[in-house]
Formats: sequence, C-alpha cells, structure tokens
Amino acid sequence: MAAESPTDRTASSAPSAASLTASLADERVDHRFKALPPDAEGLTVGALAAERRNLFTGGFTTPVLALSAESVAHNLDLLETYAERHGLAFA
Repeated sequence: MAAESPTDRTASSAPSAASLTASLADERVDHRFKALPPDAEGLTVGALAAERRNLFTGGFTTPVLALSAESVAHNLDLLETYAERHGLAFA
C-alpha cells in the first residue's frame, strides 16, 4: 500500500492543534530546540512553558520568534476573507 502524500490528506485527517500542542508539551528540551536557556535542557516543553519565563530576562538567546495568538487569529481571518473574495483555496 502506498504511503499517503500530504496532498491526499483532508482537513478531517489532519491532527488537531490541541493534539499537536499536547504532544509538543511532552517533548524534552534538547539540542533540537534553539534559543532556549541552557538550564532548560532536560525539561519538558510543557514544564518550561509553565514557568512563564520572561523573553528578555529568562535566558533566551536569538533567534527567537514570539507570536501573539490574537494577532495570528486576526491575520488568519483576514487571509480567509481575502481568499474567499478572490476565489482562492489553500491546501
């Protein structure tokens, strides 16, 4: 049986944001994670997030990408409106 390609996936078969977030929370911080404080090594992502360290004084180094959930949601709404208005569809 052939492997499913990303283009064969439907929205219903894609993992939910909640399940992705939950699985990330259980990951241990190691060499794969960039710009995190050195003392975070070995913690789970969930434990580090629960500490709510300050981005500027919590030991983070560059490059760091910080996103606002509200801004991302707003931008996605704008993109959806634009796409509908212009008859566009995104995979």
